[in-house]
Amino acid sequence: MESVIITDPLFRDVVSLARVLAAWRGGLFQDHVPAARSARGIIGENLSDDDAGRLVEQCEAAAIPVATVTSGDLPVPAGAISISRLEWADAAGGLFIYTGSDEKLQLRQLGIIASAAITFTTTVTTQVKEGPSVGQKMLNTGIFMATGLPIKFGGKERTVDKTRQESDVRYYADLVLRESGRRYRLDAQRMDYAFLGSRKQYHTFGNFKVVLADLAKEHPGALQNFGTRTLLTHQPVSQLDYAGLSDLDREVRWLLALAKHHRSPS
Repeated sequence: MESVIITDPLFRDVVSLARVLAAWRGGLFQDHVPAARSARGIIGENLSDDDAGRLVEQCEAAAIPVATVTSGDLPVPAGAISISRLEWADAAGGLFIYTGSDEKLQLRQLGIIASAAITFTTTVTTQVKEGPSVGQKMLNTGIFMATGLPIKFGGKERTVDKTRQESDVRYYADLVLRESGRRYRLDAQRMDYAFLGSRKQYHTFGNFKVVLADLAKEHPGALQNFGTRTLLTHQPVSQLDYAGLSDLDREVRWLLALAKHHRSPS
């Protein structure tokens, strides 16, 4: 069985990919937009040779750079190990990471730096008292005193449930070692950035970008995903349409296969 992957780590042309999927699978272009958006570099898995060949032909006709790999080259990577804190190494440079198990590791030979901005939306319900305003209460009192009629403008006081949605953008980075393939996840919201010293910003987003820039500088050979490149080039975060951490997991899976493909002899 074969799989078809995109060979450009920065490719994000959802429209072109949706048109390819429509031509390959049939159906309306707009019906394939969700699949194109969630492909994350892997546009066909466990395909027969014929299906993979037809998909490659459609991609090449649309100028989308692709390659076929065996499905065995797309294994599901081990779960990400959470980074609990960071600190700079000595004068030799580099960054130490600590995991929840108190493992201390100096990052060397990073193969992948993959970042994501994910919007989490929650629904908050609060109880609010509703009823006549102060003006309406005064009017009600005046009418009652003048006529004796218990007329009520604004209705009775009551407690009602009000719901509202709150959105919060959170930032993550998966750091994958080149040789072992071990994956460490940086949750930007949980980090103490005091180790940045005078470079420490006043908000999580700024500190996260400082750390990303340092990692990219120290590991120029590491593959960067679209998220990392977008953040480092100060592009709008709104471009990063990650629905959840599962999108980042899939993207890392693709980048691991892509790194292996690039190392393979042509």
